[in-house]
Amino acid sequence: EADAASVTFSSLGSYEHLQLRYSTHSDLDTSNNYDSIYIRFATGGGSIDTGTNYSTHQMFAAQTTVAANAATGQTGIYVAGYADTPASNAAEYGPTVLDILDYRNASKNTTIQATCSTGAKNTSTAYLVFASGLWDNTGAVDQIQLSLYSTDNFVRGSEFTLFGLASS
Repeated sequence: EADAASVTFSSLGSYEHLQLRYSTHSDLDTSNNYDSIYIRFATGGGSIDTGTNYSTHQMFAAQTTVAANAATGQTGIYVAGYADTPASNAAEYGPTVLDILDYRNASKNTTIQATCSTGAKNTSTAYLVFASGLWDNTGAVDQIQLSLYSTDNFVRGSEFTLFGLASS
């Protein structure tokens, strides 16, 4: 019901995988039509890990441009979604579907995969993105935090839903 700098999930249950679905808008005051979203994790009841323990891989398309990049040693998994900004349109929200695979498995690193886009219609920054990421920590995830790269706020009307996926 209010603007928020971050969103944290701390009651994750005992599922095999998790899926986050969100639709976001940022109050970033710039000419950019989008603001990137970071995802970070915590384990063992500790605080959110903001160290350089994350890697990101992405492929994206914008109108007639396609590209890919990767980064290691990051302070969060970058491009875990895009939030539209006032430069795009106040009514546009960037949608994301993000899977967190085997988040409780303490014998391997936590990985994510995401599909997201910006709602910046008819602009050169109307992106469609396929991303994956790695948290270089084998601890069972017990907290998930989403925040904006710009350190601005998710605006009121942004929605976040967490689903637990059980094994079949």
